[in-house]
Amino acid sequence: MNPTFFPFVVIALLFLTGRGDAADNWSPAYDEGQLETITRCLEKWKPEIKHTVIKDMFRGRNYEPDWNVVKADATPWDQVPDSFKSEWDARRAGCECDFIKSTEAKTCLLKLTASQGAWLFVYDRDAGGKYVKSGVITPPTWYEFASVTLVDIFRSGRPKFILIEHQGDHGTGRDEKIHWILGWDGHVFRTAFRETVLWCNRCLGDNVIYRMNYHLEKGKRPCIEARYSFAKVFITAYPYEFHSEWRDWLFWNEKTFSFYDARMEDEKIQNGSEFESEFEFRSNVERNRKRIMSLPPLPRKMWEGEAVEKYWSGVGSVSATNADGAVVEDVKTP
Repeated sequence: MNPTFFPFVVIALLFLTGRGDAADNWSPAYDEGQLETITRCLEKWKPEIKHTVIKDMFRGRNYEPDWNVVKADATPWDQVPDSFKSEWDARRAGCECDFIKSTEAKTCLLKLTASQGAWLFVYDRDAGGKYVKSGVITPPTWYEFASVTLVDIFRSGRPKFILIEHQGDHGTGRDEKIHWILGWDGHVFRTAFRETVLWCNRCLGDNVIYRMNYHLEKGKRPCIEARYSFAKVFITAYPYEFHSEWRDWLFWNEKTFSFYDARMEDEKIQNGSEFESEFEFRSNVERNRKRIMSLPPLPRKMWEGEAVEKYWSGVGSVSATNADGAVVEDVKTP
């Protein structure tokens, strides 16, 4: 069976078989409007199989601490200024400023990279026009890699979201890139989307590569259309080769402030369990989305190592889940 048509075959099977109750008592997780969007998008977007890459709006302009003033053992929080006199001063120091928390006053972001990590400091304008440091966002990355951009998901009338591409799994023969979308819900920053867009593992005769290429449909009812490719080749005493492609749609859920919906993901996982084991990888991706939905708001000062580790505990990556969907302790997203 061509995995591209997997969602539509499953929908047909569900109407015929039901969910343990009578078929006429079952209702699909997707509403009619969402299904119409999927049908319409099938003919509109013809992406290549690759992975989406983020262009860094800082363009390498990372903040350089003044070591004549800052102590060598200062924490990242203490390495950047506590405030800026104006937006102009903030921009001159390397900040990017835009409507991130509201559409009335701008918020400024300042990026610092050092010691394998990356930090995105948040500055808010006070009543006197000064920009004061109010928090820090820490992507769990390595190699000081974090490409940052802003996404206007609703086009107008709403604050923009922050999109960060960062390093996940890493090591000899392994490479993972993760995309993380977070936004201000009116009170705190929340994770709205987190997906692995690239994962490679080339070692000991095991050659696996997974790519995600996605397109954001903006507007009053935003959605993400994604295309995936998965290839696995064993070059051992028992050669094995498997290739799969599929598509998925993630619709904005205002109640959960997320592009994920637990009922939709449950349905996809159940659907996948009825087919061959090659869909196990896809099911692990969907299981991890449910874990991401349970994440709390971001800590205001997310620079301490323990705070970052605690926030992401229980959330894995495509390389960090087993067949049962449990997080594998010895292979984690950092």
